[in-house]
Amino acid sequence: MTAAPLWLIQNVRLADRDGLWQIAIDKGRFGAITPMGRRTMKSYEY
Repeated sequence: MTAAPLWLIQNVRLADRDGLWQIAIDKGRFGAITPMGRRTMKSYEY
């Protein structure tokens, strides 16, 4: 994924995981699941 994701879902709680997560969805597929507050995908616009 080089451009901004089509959707970015934030404040997600995952089973068996602590804290909040964000999920990037691009072209109908999960692109990345990262912890909230951490901006590891520099190409995305927040």
